[in-house]
Formats: sequence, structure tokens, C-alpha cells
Amino acid sequence: MRFIYLFYFISFLACQPDQPQDIRLMTYNIRYNTPADGPNWWENRKEKVASVILKNSPDVIGVQEALTGQITQLDSFLADYDYYGIGRSDGKTKGEYAALFFKKERFNVLDKGTFWLSETPAVAGSVGWDAAMERICSWMHLESVISQKSFYVFNAHFDHVGKEARKKSIELIAKKIQQIAPDAPVIFMGDLNFEPHEPPFSIILKNGFKDSFTNSETECTYTGFAVEGAACNRIDYIFTNNKWRVNSFFIDNENDGIFFPSDHLPVVIDVAF
Repeated sequence: MRFIYLFYFISFLACQPDQPQDIRLMTYNIRYNTPADGPNWWENRKEKVASVILKNSPDVIGVQEALTGQITQLDSFLADYDYYGIGRSDGKTKGEYAALFFKKERFNVLDKGTFWLSETPAVAGSVGWDAAMERICSWMHLESVISQKSFYVFNAHFDHVGKEARKKSIELIAKKIQQIAPDAPVIFMGDLNFEPHEPPFSIILKNGFKDSFTNSETECTYTGFAVEGAACNRIDYIFTNNKWRVNSFFIDNENDGIFFPSDHLPVVIDVAF
């Protein structure tokens, strides 16, 4: 009888689904809400953006350019997620967010914060170096409910004008990561407004991070809205430190044949500790 019970117990275990090991991450510049975008105004594409996110089902997503109303609307679409983020202009709700959404049933929040990409990173609304406007990096320390392993995610949006600001921003983030998350698994993502041949790219690699990019149908992450004659710049990234194994990478170029849901394409990776 003992052997029968043992047989059924082993069979039961064999039939149980594997505990998920991979963590799926996404970075997505959703383009801020401005009626000047005409047919691509946020109100005309918010469901499309949410659909892209839900289709890919990332465990953690970093969004850029989101204003308060967009964050609120995304939060209503993404029922399985919670988020952290603040407005870059006042450290509260004014200006664009570099927010992080995460699956609330999968992770516990251990810590979180935001710093400004400037000479005074603790000063809300500060503008750094030759940047055209204030820029921020938001981060979270998340713990897996299943494995109790924890990791950090940093999400940023670099300045589109200041070359010195982009270089100094990457140096500041490398320094902050070392201060906040020494020896921990770290993901750094965002719309960084530089291409792989530019100096900031080599700086982050020299600080122990790897570009998750592998062969993909497209190398473009900034395209503009129009599918026909789309631009092709790779300026959105997900970097990993040596605590991760990257199992997959892709850039989602979903469109309706005329427009993309945003003027950037989302980057998606699957990683494991």
C-alpha cells in the first residue's frame, strides 16, 4: 500500500506545472499625450498600446514619456499590475514619468526610488549639463514571491539634445547602481537616445553590463508612427549585469498597416537568474 501511495504522490508531482523561472521584461516609450499628433493622439491609440503590453505579458515593464493621465489609464487597462513612478518636473505628478509596472501577484516591493539625471540627482526638477529639460531614472527592488530571489530594475529616459548629458547620465546611473544595488542582479532599461556606435554605449558595457540585443527581425526601436518610410534607429535598450542569463530577445513591430501604436517599438526579453 505504501508503494501505491508513493506512486500516486510522484505522479501528482509530475503533473504539476513547472514553476516559472524566466522573468519577462519590456521597455516601451509610449509617446506623451499631445493633440498635436493628430490621428496618433494618445486618445486614439491608448487601447493599442495597452494591447501590445497585454499580448506580451511582461512581468516588469518600464515606460517612458508617460504623463499622469496616461499612467492612470494604463493602470486601469493593466489589472494584474501595480506601478511606481513620479513626474520628473516636481517629483510628484507634473511632467513625464519613467514608471515601472510589475505583476503584483508575482513580486513583493522591497524598495523604490527616483533620482534626477543632473549634477544634483536628489533635487526634484533639476536639469543636468547640456540637457534640454529635466530627466529622471526610477528604480525598484523586487522580490519573487515564488523563489524569494530579489533583483533591481532601473528605468530611464535620456535627453534628446545634450550629448554631454547622455554621457554624464550613463556615468551617474552606473555609479548609482553600484551604490544602491552592489553585487545584486540588475536590469537597466529605457529610451536612452543614443545608438550603439556612440560613447555612452561603451561606457555602460565597461561598467559590467551587457546589451541584451540578439538577432531580430528588426533593429529599429525608434520608427516614428508611420509604417511606410519608417525611421530606423536603435535607441531603446535593456541591459543586464552578469547575474542574468538572457533566453530570448525581440522587438515587437506590431502595426495596423498604417501606424505603429507609438513612435517607438517595445523591446522584450526573457531572463533567468
